Amino acid sequence: AARITLGGEAVRRAPIRISSRGLQDAIATTPGFATEDNGLLHARGVDDGFLYVVDGVPMYERMDSAHGVAPDPEMVDSINIITGHMPPEFGFKSGGVIEVRTSRRQSDSWLGTVQAGSGSDATNQGSSVFGGPLSSSTSLTAGVSGQASERFLDPVHPDNLHNGGNAINATAEFGWTMSPASTLAVVGGLGRSSFDVPHDEEQ
Repeated sequence: AARITLGGEAVRRAPIRISSRGLQDAIATTPGFATEDNGLLHARGVDDGFLYVVDGVPMYERMDSAHGVAPDPEMVDSINIITGHMPPEFGFKSGGVIEVRTSRRQSDSWLGTVQAGSGSDATNQGSSVFGGPLSSSTSLTAGVSGQASERFLDPVHPDNLHNGGNAINATAEFGWTMSPASTLAVVGGLGRSSFDVPHDEEQ
């Protein structure tokens, strides 16, 4: 097996157009990977054969703009990519396993970041991540991001007809340090995407 690890800062520095495709675009910068068809990942001759494991939870759907909502790059702490021989506990996928660990803000006070951006084709996006202690042994981290664009997907026609779309996702993690050797983490999230893309010029 081959293993590649990306830190959260490397994911956030990857060149992306909209943040809903940031995870795939960052993975595509690693050796042996490429993307096409609105973020479909390719590696070792396999198309869409990847199992995403987000904070230990397997996600069997694609995580791209057309089929699912991936974690926002601002919430990613690290990515571990396994290709080649798959450990048997993963199964089901032949292309690889992509383990995503979201960030957990641990500090003595509440901290947060807010980002916003705008670009051509009416592209606008914003995100916010914040976290801090609830008590001496518990903490909360939450993040939300949203984006909208008139070039949401790779257009099927040069005139970019009806290619508008938007996506929003949110993630929260509650952490409880029960003892120096035991930590309980409860992670939840939601996501939604909406887009309109024709198949040909008549549509």
